[in-house]
Amino acid sequence: MWNKADHFYECVKKTWDQHWHGTKMYILVKKLKSLKHPLKLLNRAQFDDIENNTVRAWQYLEYIQGKLRCDPLNANLIQQEIYAGKNYRELNDACYNFLQQKSKVTWVDKGDNNTKYFHSVLKSRQIRNKVVKIEAFSSFYKHLLGTAKVTTPVCASVVQQGIVCSPAHATLLLTLVTNAEIKKIMFSIPIHKSAGPDDFSSAFFRDSWEIVGDTVCDAIQDSSIVGNY
Repeated sequence: MWNKADHFYECVKKTWDQHWHGTKMYILVKKLKSLKHPLKLLNRAQFDDIENNTVRAWQYLEYIQGKLRCDPLNANLIQQEIYAGKNYRELNDACYNFLQQKSKVTWVDKGDNNTKYFHSVLKSRQIRNKVVKIEAFSSFYKHLLGTAKVTTPVCASVVQQGIVCSPAHATLLLTLVTNAEIKKIMFSIPIHKSAGPDDFSSAFFRDSWEIVGDTVCDAIQDSSIVGNY
C-alpha cells in the first residue's frame, strides 16, 4: 500500500542514507527500525482511515456519475468523473492491500475481496493468536527437550566410516552466498509474509530493493561468514 504514496521512495532513501556504525546486521536492523517512524507519519498523512475513505470515494463517484447521466455532455462533470474514478480505484487497491497485510491469510490473493466471511476469519485469527498463558510455552519446551542425561560421546572414527562430505563439498558449503542468490530467495517469499506482525513484509524489500538491497546482502553475507567461522 505504501509504495503508492507520493513520497514513499524518497522517505525510504532519506532514512537509508543515514550512517550507522557497527556490524552489517546491526546497521540493517537500525536502518529498518529508524524507518518505521517516517513510514508511520506517511501512513497517517495519506492512508489514515483508509476503509472509510474508500467508502466515501465510492459514494462521491456514484454521486458524480448520477449527475453525469442527467447531463452527459457536461465537460466539467466528465473531468470530475475521471478524477473520482481514479481516486476510488487507488484507494480501493490500497484498502485491499491493507486488509491483505492485516489478515496474513494466503487465500486473500485468490480474490475474496472484503466479504463478510473475510472479516469473520480475520476476527477469529486475532482471537486464536491471543496469548492466554505463558506457562504453555514452558511446558511444551520442557517436554520437547527433556531432561539432562549422561550420554556416550560420538566416536569420530565411526562417523568417518559412513558417507561424509568430500573436501570439495566442504569448501562449497563455506562459499559466500552471492547478491544474486540472496535476491532470488528474498523475491521468492510471498509478498505478505513478514518476520512478525509489526515487521516489514517481503513486499517492502521487493519494492525498495534498489535502495535497501545492498545493505540486506551485506548483512546476510557478513552473518554467514561469522557462522562459518
